[in-house]
Amino acid sequence: MFKHKRSVSGWAITALATAGLVGAAPGASADGVGEEPVAVDLAELPVAIANPDVPLDVIASLPEVVQLSDVTIDSSYEVGMLIVHPDGTPVEGQDPEVMSAARNSRALCSGSALAPGTGSFGPASTCGSVVFGSPGYYRSYVWNTGGVGINAPRACGQGRGFTSQAVPTWYSVGCGTNTGGSVHWGNVLGNPAFRAQSLSVPLSISVRWSS
Repeated sequence: MFKHKRSVSGWAITALATAGLVGAAPGASADGVGEEPVAVDLAELPVAIANPDVPLDVIASLPEVVQLSDVTIDSSYEVGMLIVHPDGTPVEGQDPEVMSAARNSRALCSGSALAPGTGSFGPASTCGSVVFGSPGYYRSYVWNTGGVGINAPRACGQGRGFTSQAVPTWYSVGCGTNTGGSVHWGNVLGNPAFRAQSLSVPLSISVRWSS
């Protein structure tokens, strides 16, 4: 059977060896300096073990810090998207072309969501970058309807998060004209998203949001 393999840097070999996943390369030093790259079975990486249904070509596309974690990869992840830490800092080890978008990582995670005049929730507006979560992490959303005063259009918003079992879920992030809230995210690699519901039926509202 063909196995997907890739060359792994010295520090990654050291980490994998510590975890008992690979043996030390001949002549390898304890700190990983001077080690030769070796072929590692992608299926043995911690993130692959934690996500057995994710194709190995997707596992191969991830930066090493993600490969060595047990994060759950949500189906919203697409190969080639910028992966960021919760504070918006790009995860190290990504393709240079992907990293070129890093200066706009915050702008990537904002947008406009339509709240239709029917009173139902509109389509989701999705973040253009992927968040590398961790256990216990909560993600914040803020949004506004663009109006002022008592005649400003009102809406309710929902932010995408995940249950403790990493199931994607829409959570309320407030109602009004200018508000927000936090949702449980946890140890998940996925895209934040927002959707809105008009409380000023039959008026449709364009709701600005960021996360």
